[in-house]
Amino acid sequence: MRNPGKENVPPAGYGRDAHMRTLVYLGPQRMELQEAAIPAPRRGEVVVRVGASGICGSDLHGYLGKSRKRVPPLVMGHEIAGTVESVGEGVRDIGPGTAVTVYPFITCGRCAACRRGDTSLCGARQVIGIDRPGGYADFVAAPRASVVPVPPGMPVFTASFAEPLANAVHLLDRNAAGLVRRVAIFGAGSQGVLALHLARLLAPAVLVSVDIVPARLALARRLGATAAINAQTDDVAARIRELTGGEGVDLAIEAVGSSATRQAAVASVRSGGRVALLGLGEEITPLPAVDIVNREITIRGSYAYTYDDFVRAVELLGAGLVPVDWARPYPLEAGPAVFRQLVTDPGDLIKAVLTPAAE
Repeated sequence: MRNPGKENVPPAGYGRDAHMRTLVYLGPQRMELQEAAIPAPRRGEVVVRVGASGICGSDLHGYLGKSRKRVPPLVMGHEIAGTVESVGEGVRDIGPGTAVTVYPFITCGRCAACRRGDTSLCGARQVIGIDRPGGYADFVAAPRASVVPVPPGMPVFTASFAEPLANAVHLLDRNAAGLVRRVAIFGAGSQGVLALHLARLLAPAVLVSVDIVPARLALARRLGATAAINAQTDDVAARIRELTGGEGVDLAIEAVGSSATRQAAVASVRSGGRVALLGLGEEITPLPAVDIVNREITIRGSYAYTYDDFVRAVELLGAGLVPVDWARPYPLEAGPAVFRQLVTDPGDLIKAVLTPAAE
């Protein structure tokens, strides 16, 4: 609820000229902890004290200089959760102290995509952490419309998973209509693991995880995969057909973004089945068009999520249906080292979350 008299009040304990820590992307493989002024909320905005902000695979692409969208200097971070610190003029339905997560898309609300509910496809969209400063900081400003309260008692670390989980909600909502008996997920990074969590709720008889990192495959087994295939040592398509009586899976989810995994996904799906492309990575991939036509395979991209998908992700986390104990927290100042590790030698580190104000 709104606290009267709190509009345009700077964060508690700080003066108007106070500074905060920010983790700034300066160019390929260059990140630095810097000071910046704490943002003051504009009309219709709130300032969130960041408790947790996850590192996304797309942020790693940006760090490597492979994302045209991320232009340095930039404070990245779009998987954000924390507490409302101050509110701007006109914000009356939420107040300081409210635990929230941040829907990072800022959309026009007027275009055809927005009117039909496909907010992630808005041509005028902006993204917090890409087009404006993001969550790798002590504080972040966001429109009130982007701030979603979370259930009482939800840990801020858990709440930061609403954004990445919403991708899996969006994908499965559009590609798993009806009974899905057999699912294969290519990639056991954070997006592949979250898709595995949700696919498991569909209770498929066959739920396959494919990766090349033994630690990730072991985690997939622990989280409910009925089979885990190492793409470096096994013929993935042949192994999947063996597991499915020669048919292939009903739904193949590609969460890597490489040509090899996209092609393997097509080869592993049954005739009349679906391939859902979630991973970004390589821009161009040659695919067997004649085989796709002859076997009536549906291939569909899945980009981000809608606001409703995001809220559904919050609900799933609040119900305890998606555990996140496989991810690791790190202080903000460890950010440069964590990014370096994730792109050079991640080992068994699947998901890292920066925690500027850990609780």
